[in-house]
Amino acid sequence: MQTEEKRISVRFFQARAPYQIQIEWLDNGCGMSKEVLSAWKKPFITARLENGGAGLGLSLSWKVIQNMDGLMEIDSRPDDGCRIQIFL
Repeated sequence: MQTEEKRISVRFFQARAPYQIQIEWLDNGCGMSKEVLSAWKKPFITARLENGGAGLGLSLSWKVIQNMDGLMEIDSRPDDGCRIQIFL
């Protein structure tokens, strides 16, 4: 049985007003359940507990982006990776 190679891509775009830049993160990882996705702004929420995830990355990123008056959107499904868009 072959396993799919893990991929991450990061792209930058000119953002829609009132933002200046859009950063898009795409990966083909484990994705997030509805429960995890609905609570991603809370610390210690993780879809990767078995793989060493602490659940701090997204919540800390959100705080930094929020302090910069930015916006962060996440779309993810279990076993289907993740798409994160950041607008600054």
